[in-house]
Amino acid sequence: MEYRHIKFDDNKSVSSFLVFMDWIAKRQSIFWKRVHGEDPPWTKDSILSQYKFTNVYRVLDRSTQFMLKNVIYDSSWNEEDIIFRVMLYKFFNLPNTWMQLIEDLDDDISVDTFDKEEYKEILDIMTNYGGAIYSNAYMMTGAKSYGSDIKHHNHMEMFDMFFKSGKIPFVKEIMKSKSLDQLYKNLLRAKYVGPFLAMQLATDLNYSPLFDFDQDSFVIAGPGAVRGLQKLYEEIPKGTKYEDLLEDVMHDFDSHYNRVQFIPLKADNGNTILPSIMDIQNCMCEFDKYMRVFAPHVVTSGVNARQRIKNTFKPTGKIEEPFLPPKWSN
Repeated sequence: MEYRHIKFDDNKSVSSFLVFMDWIAKRQSIFWKRVHGEDPPWTKDSILSQYKFTNVYRVLDRSTQFMLKNVIYDSSWNEEDIIFRVMLYKFFNLPNTWMQLIEDLDDDISVDTFDKEEYKEILDIMTNYGGAIYSNAYMMTGAKSYGSDIKHHNHMEMFDMFFKSGKIPFVKEIMKSKSLDQLYKNLLRAKYVGPFLAMQLATDLNYSPLFDFDQDSFVIAGPGAVRGLQKLYEEIPKGTKYEDLLEDVMHDFDSHYNRVQFIPLKADNGNTILPSIMDIQNCMCEFDKYMRVFAPHVVTSGVNARQRIKNTFKPTGKIEEPFLPPKWSN
């Protein structure tokens, strides 16, 4: 299968894969320049300067960095608590919500001390004062499965069912997972957890001390990644698995990243960490966005095709050195 040749009105053309690689290299360069405290502008690319794009590595995004430092690795939690804390944080996916819970619960977010009514009350107060408790990065369902019209009330009922009532051996089933694929499928059984959130939770739990599955062993191609792949390839035959295409792109990236001066992450032991297949999946979503401006005439169909980028880039200056899962240095 061939990468697309993007043609322009002046009869010039460029390989879509080269555009993709160039985007990754430039976005990663912006990250390193901010870590090193360089002054803006951090790129000459007008699209990257104007619009917001996530990091090349998922682990570097603000919400994930917060989770690693404040949810997973801030203390020595047991298996049940790590699963509980990661799921609780990810359902809201908002650092401010977590910090408010920490403050009101005296820094004790654990299964033993979890009280659904207390959590509901804290979250009620936050919403009553007009504060957002859920991130707008993705939509969380909150159907009335537990009888409430209030989304976070239903979610707290779910957490009580899975972690306190003992009616569902949820943690035991999660801990039986022998692969990233199986972990994903076990999480998918939880109420309110759809394919997208299950993949996010599986990835987050795989950052934790509980699991150490090969990050490249499994991925689900989301709608944004599908759009990006349709713009990357000239033609995708019917029946093609998009996850297989992501694997192909990852291998091609690994073979050519030096050509675009991509600066990868390094573990504490000096090992090079290249983007995982989950990172490539995320990057493909961002490539779809980038192409809306770079080559708006290249369009997709059938997967909620979009024509513009919503969020503009608002630089905040220097960022901290990244915190990586300690096991990546083993």
